[in-house]
Amino acid sequence: GEVWRACLLSTNRIVAVKKAKVETQESVWNESEVAFMMSLQHERLVEFIGAGTMYDERNQGNVVFAVVEFLSGGSLDTRPTC
Repeated sequence: GEVWRACLLSTNRIVAVKKAKVETQESVWNESEVAFMMSLQHERLVEFIGAGTMYDERNQGNVVFAVVEFLSGGSLDTRPTC
């Protein structure tokens, strides 16, 4: 899916917004699912900040997105592997 760089206005923090490939008429985020993702903490995981849905005029439907910690340095799929 698409990823955008954004700024949280409440904290002035730069974040990454990941749009899921799935498009749906209803929200697929479950409150307990989001709470669980937000509770995960590990030095090798990006911080999960939140999630939601928004209406996409181009596709005439709701899209699901996740907001996560922004890490500079490019995409992992363009990095050399061991």
